[in-house]
Amino acid sequence: MKIEDDPLLRRLGSALAAALGSVAPASPEAATAALAALAGLDAFAYERPATRDGFDLGVSCGIVVAEELGRAGLPDVYGAAVLLDSLAAWPGPERPALLGSMDARVSCPGHGDVSVASTGTAAALTTPDGATGRRVLLELGPVDAVGAHPSIAAARARHAAYLVGLTAAALTAAIGHADRRRQFGRRLAEFQGVTLPLARHVVEHRAARLLVGRAAHALDTAAPRGTVLATQALALATETALSTARTAVQTLGALGMSDQAPTGALLLAVRRELTRFGRSTDLWAEVGAAVLRPEPAQPAQVG
Repeated sequence: MKIEDDPLLRRLGSALAAALGSVAPASPEAATAALAALAGLDAFAYERPATRDGFDLGVSCGIVVAEELGRAGLPDVYGAAVLLDSLAAWPGPERPALLGSMDARVSCPGHGDVSVASTGTAAALTTPDGATGRRVLLELGPVDAVGAHPSIAAARARHAAYLVGLTAAALTAAIGHADRRRQFGRRLAEFQGVTLPLARHVVEHRAARLLVGRAAHALDTAAPRGTVLATQALALATETALSTARTAVQTLGALGMSDQAPTGALLLAVRRELTRFGRSTDLWAEVGAAVLRPEPAQPAQVG
């Protein structure tokens, strides 16, 4: 079976890649330049509902933006902005408290460093406050119920896509080096000890990417277990990104951690992003608990 991306999403990915391709990942202005590139394509309106002057294209479109940022090795200036924007418009008792602390961050997309932090059995969405502290933006309730929040589930899918993009960037660098580098009169790509680990990571990357796409589609269509799929996708993408980035560094040897290769920076980026929405072990435990939990009974058909 041949699985291909939606043609429109593929074209969108190409447009994003072209716009982000001119941004130097190592530049101090990388985040600002990436923001400008995304703003030029109206990317921050892709997922916003039409009732709020957005395109209402869903999470399936948002994961394309996040993945291309990862492929370019750039900071994720998209995920935090969209999450905060969705929470600021969230109906219910949370909204007044959120608006006071997040207006500035929503109006300046991408500069909101947000993550889920847990203390014992409770979890909250937090952002930096001062040099070392963190400020609570939203109480999320019990740890095992975090992924059920629609905005958090969508954020997990986007973050998984970003990690999938970082994985692709690491693979591209490692495979390119193995093809160019010669040792003992042969290309590194001719040694099974080099190519077999990379081949395994290619398969793992494709599996993670497919799961992210499936999770995004489930969230867009309000399918059953959509939030569980998003959590599962993030857990898999997290583990895949870390193992692939490590192998990429090893493939390049000492060069892999130098400024002359992108792999060292990619590994550091992966490590920074690993636990933003939960550790992989906790995510898998959350998935297991949700799968074992019985689904709500369907109402009986009348007539």
